[in-house]
Amino acid sequence: MVSDLGDLKDMLFRLNLEMAIPGEVRHSLAEILPLLKKERLMDLAYFYSVSGRSRMNKPELVDCLLERMQEFGQFVMIAVMLRDVEKDFLQSLIAKNTRGRKPKEKPEPRTGVIIKDNYAPPLATGFLMDIGLVFSFIKDGQISFICTDEVLEAYPVLFSPTSEGMRIKYQYVHSYLVAMTNLYGVFPVQHFCDIFLSQNPGFGTTESDLLTVVYVLCKREQEYETDGSQIVNTIYNSELADPNGL
Repeated sequence: MVSDLGDLKDMLFRLNLEMAIPGEVRHSLAEILPLLKKERLMDLAYFYSVSGRSRMNKPELVDCLLERMQEFGQFVMIAVMLRDVEKDFLQSLIAKNTRGRKPKEKPEPRTGVIIKDNYAPPLATGFLMDIGLVFSFIKDGQISFICTDEVLEAYPVLFSPTSEGMRIKYQYVHSYLVAMTNLYGVFPVQHFCDIFLSQNPGFGTTESDLLTVVYVLCKREQEYETDGSQIVNTIYNSELADPNGL
């Protein structure tokens, strides 16, 4: 149990330390991704719906993620799903990296953002780090949080006024998932995609993009979760479910 502010800061520091990459700060995905452990690359590949990820070695995962994580559509989708506290933290990093820069001026080398007392609240950083928009580095006992060069380039997309239509679509998929988890309790992810796309032919999304939205929702929402192959109402135990019975 956390008894005082000092204990809280120590706990948050340990949490941040678990995700921090040892060594010099890097800013591009091409530099950062090869530094990650394969388990973390697999988590990113799962989030970005990289096909065949379970059979890939580390270099193959890096190559596929470099391509997938820079797609315009990914940034559009993420922009709709970011919460206010996450946008505020991301904007603080972007402001740090761009402050004082004149148009067409070559940027000065960046050192990342040193967080006072080496901690940052998980509510602000957790999801951003899970999806590879923000990374942290540790050197000489100091933790630095940075946003990637790709995020800087995608700033107009991430922080443009999000259309109400996009938010409605996001919530519509969520409402479908809630309805199906209430109805079935557990069902295959592919089963959801087949039903959703057949009943909403004018929705305007590919199966791959729908899968990405579903996986994000399963990480974000409380009513349901997924093990990658099936979606489960959180009051159920997925190990007891038989998706072949649906």
